[in-house]
Amino acid sequence: MVSLKVPMSHRSLVQPLKRCLAAASEQGFDTSLCDVHIVDGNCIEIYSSYGVKRIYLNDEEESIEPTEINITDSFSLRYCDDSQAATNHKKLQTQVVIGECRDGSEFDHWQCNGMKFQLCSSECIWNRDSVERHLSWVVVALCLDFAFEDAMVLARASLHSSYDVSRETWPIDVDAFPEVQMFELEDKQTTLIDNHSAFTSMDKTSLGLYLVVDDVKWIERLLNYGLKTVQLRIKDPNQSDLENQITKAIELGNQFHAQVFINDYWQLAIKHRAYGVHLGQEDLAIADLNLIKKSGLRLGVSTHGYFEIIRAKDLNPSYIALGHIFPTTTKEMPSQPQGVTKLRLYQKLIGDAYPTVAIGGIDLSTAQAVWSAGVSSLAVVRAITQADDIQLAIDSFYQIMALKPSTPLTTVHENVQ
Repeated sequence: MVSLKVPMSHRSLVQPLKRCLAAASEQGFDTSLCDVHIVDGNCIEIYSSYGVKRIYLNDEEESIEPTEINITDSFSLRYCDDSQAATNHKKLQTQVVIGECRDGSEFDHWQCNGMKFQLCSSECIWNRDSVERHLSWVVVALCLDFAFEDAMVLARASLHSSYDVSRETWPIDVDAFPEVQMFELEDKQTTLIDNHSAFTSMDKTSLGLYLVVDDVKWIERLLNYGLKTVQLRIKDPNQSDLENQITKAIELGNQFHAQVFINDYWQLAIKHRAYGVHLGQEDLAIADLNLIKKSGLRLGVSTHGYFEIIRAKDLNPSYIALGHIFPTTTKEMPSQPQGVTKLRLYQKLIGDAYPTVAIGGIDLSTAQAVWSAGVSSLAVVRAITQADDIQLAIDSFYQIMALKPSTPLTTVHENVQ
């Protein structure tokens, strides 16, 4: 259940908010659990089971009385997140500038935890109507538990001229989405990545069932079962046999003609000529992506929402991983589970441009719903490694994946929290 409280001074937002909620409902979100109330106050508040999120408009946090939306060259708001989702990190409190025009483009930018985030759109369309539409999309996305950067990306995409302003439509067209950038504030230099050439490509159907394991012994065992895509994910960089495990994994991949990806340790992957490497978002900032590309390795990239997907697409990787779909205990996650509805939207955005891998808490009870989102591959861990009958579990996943993925016109609604 989500309670959305809008201050009296911004009551004009109620109708745009309802239109955005209707667009969300059409995509499968159960927005009936989101109540909108007009209240006295100086900020927009979103109450959910995770806590409270607040949006102060134009420094209203410092004001005794709320003010009307003030449109100047750009629109500024302060976002505060005291929800449970922020407890793993610092409480999020950041000043956001929206619609700053420079050199014929509009920029949205903000800083958080030593990082600067920036969105760039080639369309300059900032006016009062666009302010209300943008803000409404940000608020609704936060109600649906999208991360703040994803809410900003979605809101900016909603302003694209290709969408009918008289009827809100959930942004799907990739051309409507802004360019994204993220970098450390203290960085004096930025390594330029050759984005014009792609990493070694992969056929969409080649990934299949994708196993993620933490020991090379599992790789040998799984390849003997006939699996062709495996990732070695060793969390401890100080593990004494780390390089030996990676070397053995690569040798097994060559022996079985399998696709073995090395998680994180890209230097060792290059050294021993691995098939591919998989990197998380935090690793993209420190890895030598140009060297990985020149070495001919395939690159898989983890993503957890709109912002990271667009960032990944700009790198032209071999595949994009979408997660985590359901709660998982195999890895500590900084974000909330995405769920199948969001997964379906992410897949629509990516389309056929890249192979996609759904990952995170997937088992036989959920695999069919995930596969119906249209992804190229299912990544699993415990559903196979902890199965009583590993061969039966593998065959059961293959049976599900043999069905042609399809997105039904009517979907089971996912509750907002």
